[in-house]
Amino acid sequence: MSDKTKETESQQGLQAQLAELERLYNTAPIGLCLLDTDLRYVNINEVLADFNGCPVSEHIGRTLQEIIPDVFPFVEPLFRQVLETGAPYRGIELRSATQREPDRERDWLIDLYDYRSSDGAMQGISVVLQDITERKEAEEIKRRYADELERRVERRTKQLRESETRLRAIVDTAGDGIIVINEHGTIESFNTAAQKIFGYAKAEIIGKNIKTLMPATYREAHERGLAHYLRTGEAKVLGSRVELSGLRRDGTIFPMFLSLSEVGDMRLFTGIVRDITEHKQAVAERERLIGELEAKNTELERFTYTVSHDLKSPLVTIKGFLGLLEKDVAVGNAERVKKDMEHISTAADKMHLLLDDLLELSRIGLMMNPPEEVSLTDLAEEAVSLVAGQIAARAVEVEIAPGLPVVWGDRVRLLEVYQNLLENAVKFMGKQAQPRVEIGATQNGTEVTCYVQDNGVGLDRRYHEKVFELFERLDQHIEGTGVGLALVRRIVEVHGGRTWVESAVGKGATFYFTLPKEAHS
Repeated sequence: MSDKTKETESQQGLQAQLAELERLYNTAPIGLCLLDTDLRYVNINEVLADFNGCPVSEHIGRTLQEIIPDVFPFVEPLFRQVLETGAPYRGIELRSATQREPDRERDWLIDLYDYRSSDGAMQGISVVLQDITERKEAEEIKRRYADELERRVERRTKQLRESETRLRAIVDTAGDGIIVINEHGTIESFNTAAQKIFGYAKAEIIGKNIKTLMPATYREAHERGLAHYLRTGEAKVLGSRVELSGLRRDGTIFPMFLSLSEVGDMRLFTGIVRDITEHKQAVAERERLIGELEAKNTELERFTYTVSHDLKSPLVTIKGFLGLLEKDVAVGNAERVKKDMEHISTAADKMHLLLDDLLELSRIGLMMNPPEEVSLTDLAEEAVSLVAGQIAARAVEVEIAPGLPVVWGDRVRLLEVYQNLLENAVKFMGKQAQPRVEIGATQNGTEVTCYVQDNGVGLDRRYHEKVFELFERLDQHIEGTGVGLALVRRIVEVHGGRTWVESAVGKGATFYFTLPKEAHS
């Protein structure tokens, strides 16, 4: 009875397991069925029966062709192959409608396996069918999304490349130098303008430290500033424009504006450099022209004063003596008439002389003769001959240094320079017992420094520059108009030279001027 009981319990347990397996078989989320060697349904679960559109009972004993005639031609060769070879056939993808949903095609994944009896004889085929429609749709959506994403990436990449090309073109054609350095000060980018400004080719400067482009006076400050920024994130120069000096490849230093900014979070720094050499020169030239204009205005004021005073004075004299002349003629005083006419003539001569000097001054720089090689020895000798009367009257000894050089300039105007300086030297000899004038010159490169030296009364240091101003007469008792030395300075400046005087009271004076030795290129 005990053995019988155990057998009964074993059978009940086996039946329970079979029932559970049948339940799982029928409720599995995939289609399952068994076909015999004639491809007739031996068993089928409810899921697959439902897909096929008829109950489980209607499948049993019927062939695959009878149940799914539309699909059968496509799958029969595969089923036969498994029956013939005994090898499984997995991963068969099929798209078809079902009896349950005839208007909608679905995607299926089919795996085929052979099944045999306990003695190994072929019994038929086990079919596993999965509905992979949602998976295929998801894959299609994913594929489409991936394709769209790829197209977007391609478009964006193309746009970025185009933007990079445009940006690179802008950077390379920019008039300002654009330099990119990293946090260590290493140069990573160097545009065309920077190459022109600094004189370095891109290949020889990329990878070098930015200090290569800095004069020594800025390098220590650069190191401190960079270290402070990397430590604290604070930098005074970021976002502002500062004026610094740059160092070219040939060693020359030039003024420049620098604007520095940081590139994102990459700790790259972009510096925009503008060479302001021409700007500085323009400012200096502007200041020079303003200075010249102010000097011209001052000169114009003095000219106005002279016209209203110095020219007016002879006119007043002439007018006054004309009245006296009229009276003296009326009374028949011949001696007084003669003196009146002499006074009128002297005043007219003074006016004539002053007008001639003003006219000569106005022509300087406007009516220059063609420049040529001029012998200073010949000029000095000719000037001495022109002033011979005044030299003889004061018994002045004039010495011309031997071997004076040849210069380049307007011979007529340069003769006026020597003549005016000689007349000035003779005029201001004072009571010198042995009056003497020396004419000489020294050479320095392409420039010749000429001088006219006298041992006359000399002049105080405070008048050394004033004597070259228009209408300046330090001694009103000595004849002259005060134009001579102004003429000298104007002529020399037109030739690109300089004028100055070295003198002390009672120790004579030496007037210097420079001239080019050769023609200007």
